[in-house]
Amino acid sequence: LRMGWDIGGCTSGNSRTFLLSWAARDFGTQFAEPIADILQKHFELGYARRPESMVQATRKTGTKWDWFSLDNYNDEAQRRIDAYDKLIRKTDELYAQLPGELKDAFFQMVLYNVKCAGLHNKKVLYAQKSHAYGAQGRASAAGYARLAQKALDELKAVIEHYNTSLVTVGDKWNHMASMPGPYGGQAHQFDMPPLSHYSGSGPASLKMALEGGDDYVLPDFSVYSKNRRFIDLYNSGAGAVRWTAQVSDDWVRLSESSGQFDKESRIWVTVDWDKAPKGRKQRATVTFKGTGKALRASVTAFNPAFPTPEKVVGFVESHGYVSIEAEHYSRKVDKGGAGWEIIAGLGRTGDSVTVLPPTIPANTGSAIASSSPVLEYDVYLFSTGTMTVTLQSSPTRPIHAGYGLRYAVSFDGGTPVEVSGGSASVVDNVRKMQKQFTLAKAGRHVLKLWMVDPGMVLDKIVIDTGGVVDSYLGPPESFSNLKRRRAASD
Repeated sequence: LRMGWDIGGCTSGNSRTFLLSWAARDFGTQFAEPIADILQKHFELGYARRPESMVQATRKTGTKWDWFSLDNYNDEAQRRIDAYDKLIRKTDELYAQLPGELKDAFFQMVLYNVKCAGLHNKKVLYAQKSHAYGAQGRASAAGYARLAQKALDELKAVIEHYNTSLVTVGDKWNHMASMPGPYGGQAHQFDMPPLSHYSGSGPASLKMALEGGDDYVLPDFSVYSKNRRFIDLYNSGAGAVRWTAQVSDDWVRLSESSGQFDKESRIWVTVDWDKAPKGRKQRATVTFKGTGKALRASVTAFNPAFPTPEKVVGFVESHGYVSIEAEHYSRKVDKGGAGWEIIAGLGRTGDSVTVLPPTIPANTGSAIASSSPVLEYDVYLFSTGTMTVTLQSSPTRPIHAGYGLRYAVSFDGGTPVEVSGGSASVVDNVRKMQKQFTLAKAGRHVLKLWMVDPGMVLDKIVIDTGGVVDSYLGPPESFSNLKRRRAASD
């Protein structure tokens, strides 16, 4: 509404300023910062996928709810659950601190929105786990079904309080916050996904599920990302499982080396890089024993002698990709009275960038290199040959007749190559545009992103050298010393 009568007051970088001023006006300056923090995270999670789109039913695809990966990138679904748990906890803690006369307003304007979105997400994501783990034969499936139902019950309680129990208004708003009825394309958006109530059958039996979905091999570890991977030990039967673990090499670390569980236990695997030998494929084995059987998982560490993480320049390839949040450019060059600017708070996993002002003409052909604003990203690649560059943008439309949906990409001193079209989803809030490039040499490169059409909003860049796996948000951002330097300067 503010933009409707004061568009000039809304810029690419002042969305937080607006939240702070609004929160200070309605709740006092002492609560403005934490309220702005809560809402910014709420908007980020909702932008990645809106609550009302967590369950979708169409005649063509049927009902779908399993958007986020359970297997890849440290269990993408669980990471979203954890983010909402943290956000709900912060919201409840702030609500408890507010004086009584502010509680109802905070409930309506902040708490209701945050908790309903979070609880609905938890309901769907726990249901996804229940359904998938039941099919896998995990005795924990029924427990996730209970967690999904608990989230739904808590959601209903929040709605009931909004409708009938606000102190200052009573039941004035009754039914204003009710779930919609069964109509049209939204008939099933708040349905409970299918649940599994499997809780184990037969004697206790130790089973293992690895991150990445392979039966025996974990996805690799990298000295640059210093990542971790999970191994789920689970019971397919009833009763307690006692287990122990051994590693073949002392540079492999486990979050636990022995224990007991009835349903499941998630073990985190990391690498002690001070002990890990140098080499691109250092191998080790983790062996679990329990219920009379042994299960083995293979570990691979990527630990080249050169370049070291402290000396490498740019975003470093690990795990078969380079993933870059678009706002983390190394340099930018403004041209033609315009330049790339960061849009704070707009993005599925961070901020975004766009060219401002958007009133300049599009550039094509030789005019791209001579007249277009450009972003430069330092990257370090170990791979050579053909690789795919994916540009994840907001699913915008051309801003005016005569404009298209195009960028241009080049490596090093190469000629800019137009990238256009791609698949767009307003529900997913992303347009994915791809182009293949062939690089003959490993080592340091500069990826350049050129404006072709103004009005494009870039969120993320992924260079796939053969390792990108299925997920909703794409691979997490790669290691870069640039991020460290910026954080230190900030």
